[in-house]
Amino acid sequence: MILVTGGTGFIGQQVVKDLLAQGEKVRLLCRSPMEMRGVEVIKGDLLDKESLKAALKDVENVIHLAAKISYTAPREELFSLNVESVRCLAEAFKGKKFVLASSVSVYGDTWEPAGEEAPFNPNNIYGETKIAAERALREAGIPSAALRLSVIFGAGSQKWFRVLQMLSKGFPVPGTSKVTNVLHVSDVSRAFILALQKGSGPYNIAAEHSIPIKQLVLLLARELEIKARFWPPWLISFLAKFKGNAKAQLGSFTTNRIFKTEKAKEELGFSPKADFEKEIKRMVEWYKSVK
Repeated sequence: MILVTGGTGFIGQQVVKDLLAQGEKVRLLCRSPMEMRGVEVIKGDLLDKESLKAALKDVENVIHLAAKISYTAPREELFSLNVESVRCLAEAFKGKKFVLASSVSVYGDTWEPAGEEAPFNPNNIYGETKIAAERALREAGIPSAALRLSVIFGAGSQKWFRVLQMLSKGFPVPGTSKVTNVLHVSDVSRAFILALQKGSGPYNIAAEHSIPIKQLVLLLARELEIKARFWPPWLISFLAKFKGNAKAQLGSFTTNRIFKTEKAKEELGFSPKADFEKEIKRMVEWYKSVK
């Protein structure tokens, strides 16, 4: 039995689908009661001992995806949801392997390829919570791996829906020479499943090559059949303060991201397989169908 937290989210749904396709028994721990075909669902809270006891019964492996990504939530709330949940779950876990969804946000801007040994330099609270979550997992002393995920995209992503919506409405993006790193959700799911079988410690789960942010925006604009608007980064940052959570939506366009991926390739056998341009096209087609 594999317990998946955050199994109803964008990445979680793909992971659950792929686990079921491999014949695995899957259990979800959710705050709200729900039904998902082929999956056992337990209603509960990650910070509640009784919920964890029920969720972890007969569980061999855990994939912990549940987390809150926010630039506006109180610091205490983010640390409770993103760190204490890891601590509680890891301390209660007695199975074979615990795989945590971490983030390349722990590095902040990377101007040289960052390997797993690179110093932490987060530029937001979310990155700080992921550093603390990894620390909590290490302190639990259980067999584990922490996957530092790059920017994840794919059809069905609400984050990318909002990005595409902003572009479609003519919202400008930073005219920058920075590069970013984007990875399709199917590759991310495969990385989690591989990490259940082998490896330990942190891994960068990212595309082998980063892409200029301007090139990515132009590709999205082409598929949307619009003309991209580029403004100076400082002006975008200023305007984002008055546009609700715009800062969160534009995070992929403001941070320089370059990573080393050799460790994941050598120890997990992981290399991205998805066709980047094909999946970008599919994502935009999905957006057009649901907007």
